[in-house]
Amino acid sequence: MALIVSLFLIILIVAGGVLIWEARTGRFTSGSRRRDAWRGALFFLSTVVGSAFLIRSAGGAILLAAAFVPVTVLSLMRLVTLARARWAGAATSFVLALALVLGTAASLAALPGPLDRGLFLERILHPERTGFPPSIDPDARRPVRL
Repeated sequence: MALIVSLFLIILIVAGGVLIWEARTGRFTSGSRRRDAWRGALFFLSTVVGSAFLIRSAGGAILLAAAFVPVTVLSLMRLVTLARARWAGAATSFVLALALVLGTAASLAALPGPLDRGLFLERILHPERTGFPPSIDPDARRPVRL
């Protein structure tokens, strides 16, 4: 579970970095189709992962869910731009929408239940904790020393 969440966060960070680089340099297309395909794949993954994070965290913390909106929306816009530059027509839009829905469903299946900021803070502040400590309280995340 922690590996999946970490991998998904890395995808979002890399996509955010590419979006910043594109905005900074003003180069939204590269010289080769291969680089555009890699960018399209990255933005596809970022859109799918960001959508899954947004859906899973919306029930727990609205501000956490709002943090995933910018990179998800900008990745979706770049993905659509790259796809429409290569292929035109309504079939492209339909295939892209279907792929995004299927990818988001697969990402939702890989993510744990509702995400809250406690899960992220626990992974950042206490990465060595692999499981929940033995406690009477089932909601206890770490042992309290008295």
